[in-house]
Amino acid sequence: MFASIKINCFLFKAKRVIALFALLFSFASIKSQIINNYINNFSFEDTVNCPNFHSQIYNANKWYRVDYVSTPDYFNSCSSNSFVSIPNNYFGKQTPRTGNGMAGLGFFTNSVQSREHIAVELSNPLIKNRYYCVTFYLSFAEKSRIAISNLGVIFKTDSIKSFYPVHSPPNFITFQNPDIENLTIISDTLNWIKIQGVFLSLGSEKHMAIGNFRDDVNTNKIVTKTLTGISTEDISYYFIDDVSVIEINPAKAANKDTVLVCANSTYTLGTDSTVDANYQWQPITGLSCTNCPNPVITVTNNVKYVLTKQQCSATTKDSVVFKIYNPPLIILPLNNATICVGNTTTLSVDSNPFFNYTWQPNVGLSCTNCPVPTASPLSPITYTLTKSACGFSNTATIKISIKPDFTLTPQIILSNTIHCLFDTLYYTILNAPNGNDVNYNWQPQNLFVSTFTNTAKALIQNNNYYFVTINNSNNGIFCPFVKKDSIYISLPDTCIKPLIIPTIFTPNYDNVNDVWKFTMPFGTKLNAVYVYNRWGALIYNIDEVLLNSDNSKIKTVYWDGHTTSGEVCSDGIYFYFINFEINGEKKTFKGNITLIR
Repeated sequence: MFASIKINCFLFKAKRVIALFALLFSFASIKSQIINNYINNFSFEDTVNCPNFHSQIYNANKWYRVDYVSTPDYFNSCSSNSFVSIPNNYFGKQTPRTGNGMAGLGFFTNSVQSREHIAVELSNPLIKNRYYCVTFYLSFAEKSRIAISNLGVIFKTDSIKSFYPVHSPPNFITFQNPDIENLTIISDTLNWIKIQGVFLSLGSEKHMAIGNFRDDVNTNKIVTKTLTGISTEDISYYFIDDVSVIEINPAKAANKDTVLVCANSTYTLGTDSTVDANYQWQPITGLSCTNCPNPVITVTNNVKYVLTKQQCSATTKDSVVFKIYNPPLIILPLNNATICVGNTTTLSVDSNPFFNYTWQPNVGLSCTNCPVPTASPLSPITYTLTKSACGFSNTATIKISIKPDFTLTPQIILSNTIHCLFDTLYYTILNAPNGNDVNYNWQPQNLFVSTFTNTAKALIQNNNYYFVTINNSNNGIFCPFVKKDSIYISLPDTCIKPLIIPTIFTPNYDNVNDVWKFTMPFGTKLNAVYVYNRWGALIYNIDEVLLNSDNSKIKTVYWDGHTTSGEVCSDGIYFYFINFEINGEKKTFKGNITLIR
């Protein structure tokens, strides 16, 4: 308080240039307190309107009274009203600790159990299980006749404001246990006294209130002046300024536990600069300062620095070791690669921010001065890496080869002569690619006996197209490709084969020879089929009724060992007659069949 007062007095007497420096210094001090502070308008500088009477805390932007009967005050140097002016006002004489504004409220009234509280919405919700340093400054007002110790803070998730209906007692948050509470009676009317404590967040607190939360019996108090018996005079009134809620960050000497540096290089220690925290560095050798958050050092040998940080009541320590870099400078192995044009490859896995990396030539590189560039050259190339630090360097090379494209056009060739239905087709592919990663996919797949090679066999059942798709997996000698071809195969009109009729079948449902089956050769027309038992009874037949014009294309005969009415035929010998035409000539085949179950 005294230093601040001396500076303000000095402003009125000093030359303009010195006054400007002092003003900038004061502004910088205020600005530094804003960093990481959860309290909006922490120093009561942001005014909605200049206060012109008492009870106008709402003119300090973001701050509010918590209940209908409270009348907390806002003091600002902009006010010409003597009740809330600065430094002289109704309650005494005081200059804000920083800036031009401050708040004031009654913490205790002797004859009436009445309290005043002020509250503010935090800039962000507090984080669960994080520790926060809560600080505010108080000055005892000269008009007060009672000094107390129970100056505290509570945190709430929702707004603490509640006007209607009026609570009973009206100061509805009075009798709650404060989250932070001062235990020492404060009666200093000249200086600003720091109140500070540590708060462990339960999560999502968004509002904070300041005041006395104890009832009269539990308020620790002393009388500083003779009491008058008048409730508006026998009070405990305090000015408030510079409120802060700042997360407690443990000491961190550097971003890494061990730092590699060049000899005689400079380095800035520390990772933060917390308001109201004390820093102490050891040893002091080579430090630009020993009690600042971010001293600069010049490293001349291997050394360990220890930081002790005091924030609120929390003391934490951290250390960092500096090591002078010494050669040899090693480059991790670079592996040659083969890629296709348009693809990329990563040139290195050697990445350490301490070293400098330079790649040449710059053709096809994503960057030339980064540790791990990607390369996409259009032709074979050799890259050279130069790795350096502290005046030392080393080089290595990596060769990138370009894999060729497969440019030929494959063509399906039929390598044998077909004669008739169900003949086997033998295919081969001209201009077929080599490589163990080449795949062949022949379609229609159900017609092929063998696939997935550059030769294939298929059974011809009718006139049809046959297709092949060829691709690879990029693990061979060629870049990825997909090639396709097709061939159309038609049956010759002169395809004639002898009629072959089975003489035995076993319909025992084992899916082996369960059906008496034969197929009419190409160029024949089936007219009738008759099957008799040994007594001459007709068991199965395909007659002219079935072989009308709609069914004239029947080529294959099936008999499953049942009569036409569905009865199971017994083991034995059966006789058949087959009537058909070939080239217009009618013929009959007859013979016997053995049925074994």
